[in-house]
Amino acid sequence: MKYLIYAIAIILLAGIHIGLFGYLKFFGVTPNILLLFVVGFCLQREADDSFFIALVAGLFLDFLNGLFIGSFTLAFLLLALLLYFLIHRLVVFELSWRYLLAVAAASTVLADIFAWAASTAALHFGWAQVSIDAQVLKRHLPLEILYNLLLAYPLYALATWLQNFILQLQGKKHRIL
Repeated sequence: MKYLIYAIAIILLAGIHIGLFGYLKFFGVTPNILLLFVVGFCLQREADDSFFIALVAGLFLDFLNGLFIGSFTLAFLLLALLLYFLIHRLVVFELSWRYLLAVAAASTVLADIFAWAASTAALHFGWAQVSIDAQVLKRHLPLEILYNLLLAYPLYALATWLQNFILQLQGKKHRIL
């Protein structure tokens, strides 16, 4: 049941990504709200389902951008693994929204670099017809970081609310935002 709820949330966010932010471009750049949703979910200690969310969100972003299947999927899964290791193994204090901006900026850079590397490798091996252009990525990355920083907290709040909703359905204690 919870995976169906996660899939519906990702489908709705993908629709918002295409519909709303397709028209609200900031100098030709759109925010990556699926990435921010994955990051918001990964930043919660109780989020054991963050890999499923990263997988599904990455697949949707690959389909939406017309890239080789696995470019953003691999990037999101590697990012989720990195954040899981960081949160569960290294950080001994509770993360709060104050660290969200730094994590969102770093995640945007890492996800774009991972996706660029995966799509370029796929193009090199003849598995894909197109890849992410490095010059366009370099030009759009600062604006994408700025746009993502503006939307980081609302998507973190959505991820926290969704996790609390799932925990409430399961009869467990929920987390405070």
